Amino acid sequence: MDSLGALNRRLTIIGFSLAAPDDYARQILYTITRNYQKSHWDKEELGLGKKTPMLIIDFQPDPTKQEEFRKRYAFVDWSRADIHFEGFNVASLDLIR
Repeated sequence: MDSLGALNRRLTIIGFSLAAPDDYARQILYTITRNYQKSHWDKEELGLGKKTPMLIIDFQPDPTKQEEFRKRYAFVDWSRADIHFEGFNVASLDLIR
């Protein structure tokens, strides 16, 4: 489990708001995110190209809720991540592709 995400070329989290009771899920997402954003970041592995910024998709239309969301995901290096607060929609599909 500790190496999950290290060699992935892309990472997308869809609709997971990390509610307070989700401590075990938070640990897993922390590990995957840490590995993805810190391991082999600027390296081209196996001819597959460099990693892209991770993408987080969630429905958070209120700026206050968006800030709370960012605090729950405080372990994310936002310089290596993009966030889409309009939920899972056509625009988010374009981001995933």
